[in-house]
Amino acid sequence: MATAREQTTRPKELMENVEELFGESHVAMLFERRMKRIQQKYREQMAGQSFEERLDTLAKLQDADGYMVKLEQKADEVYSFIETNCPIARVASEFPQACQCEWSLFASLFNDAQVDRTECIAEGGTCCRYLLTKKQQT
Repeated sequence: MATAREQTTRPKELMENVEELFGESHVAMLFERRMKRIQQKYREQMAGQSFEERLDTLAKLQDADGYMVKLEQKADEVYSFIETNCPIARVASEFPQACQCEWSLFASLFNDAQVDRTECIAEGGTCCRYLLTKKQQT
């Protein structure tokens, strides 16, 4: 039976093998495909929801996937979305495309907000922190 450490290194090794065999572009394609699949699932869950409801839904969905999410309102229409755990941190630390895809995912789900990543576990942070500022409607 595999140890916990062996189980967590397997995805990283798999990505290393993909990169070695097919190149970095295929690694990027894998992460893009994963993002598109998640994006479709999340959009279905968020259909018809307000900005705040979508934030809450995203927090619940990410929390269910092991990200241990905290959502904090910082100011009027400014929210901090904090993931205190990253199930793919070992992979993301070597393949930053994973983090870029998450950022792109959040930006696509909240095209009515400015989405900034201010901290990242894979880059040595204590959490993955996003600041979402709702855009003023004109």
